[in-house]
Amino acid sequence: GAIFNPAATIGFAVVSQQGGWWWLGYIAAQISGSVVATLLNRLFLDPPKDGSSPSLLSKFMSEFVGTFFLLFAVGCNTLLGSKAGALSIAATLMIMIYALSPISGAHLNPAFTLCDFMAKKTSGKRALGYMSSHITGAILAGRLVAFMGLVPAEGYDGFSHGFSHIIPELLYTSMLCFVMMNATCEEATRGNE
Repeated sequence: GAIFNPAATIGFAVVSQQGGWWWLGYIAAQISGSVVATLLNRLFLDPPKDGSSPSLLSKFMSEFVGTFFLLFAVGCNTLLGSKAGALSIAATLMIMIYALSPISGAHLNPAFTLCDFMAKKTSGKRALGYMSSHITGAILAGRLVAFMGLVPAEGYDGFSHGFSHIIPELLYTSMLCFVMMNATCEEATRGNE
């Protein structure tokens, strides 16, 4: 349903011709979501107010949370066959970069972290921590998508069209890393080691 707002849920429930108490489940999920967001923000992601750099734990959690939400969007859009998947995924990436860039630089991708490390903009310690956070976030997002019953169609092997997908993967990963190196890794957004 993608409502994300208890007031809107009540509004839709009032005018809906669908009977029952379905809207209570939505409201419970929305309120629970706000509690989870508050806890994540206060415990791990809230940037220091005194101007100091966020802790390494905050940076690693930032990368984990951003990657988790990005890959969850990818999984839901891809496996549900969304016609606007690219827009939804791009919007998720954009808002995660906006929200998390002040904390960690919002790499959200081991390929980009490797690129940033090779360009000597990220230390080896931070790069390994970020990549571990990305992989963990991706695995948990994938497990959640599978738990929801969204799995690739039987017989899907990822190579059903030969290797024609390799060139776009190479080019678009290159484009993404190029844009991110020039947009998210300013010295001011990265903070101190």
